[in-house]
Amino acid sequence: MLKNRVALVTGAGSGIRRAGAMTMAREGASLVVTDLREDLAEATAADILAAGGGAVARPLDASDDEAIGSLVEQIVADHGRIDVAHSHADIQIAGKLE
Repeated sequence: MLKNRVALVTGAGSGIRRAGAMTMAREGASLVVTDLREDLAEATAADILAAGGGAVARPLDASDDEAIGSLVEQIVADHGRIDVAHSHADIQIAGKLE
């Protein structure tokens, strides 16, 4: 279902968010995993890579709209698209996704 899809997972450094990223990777997605703590995002990406999946880690403060916009632009530049955006950073932001 997720084979060859590009997925962005915020807050993927621990807990259910990390488990979700790991599951998407097992299903074939190429992941961009983020966390406020870069070391946690890097650990998740390393575990995905060790299991044979594809992932890169990026630090992200998900409450920073400018940082989110920059990251999305970078992902699209690197991968051509984002197929799945899985926001788990424990932050609610009102508005529309464009």
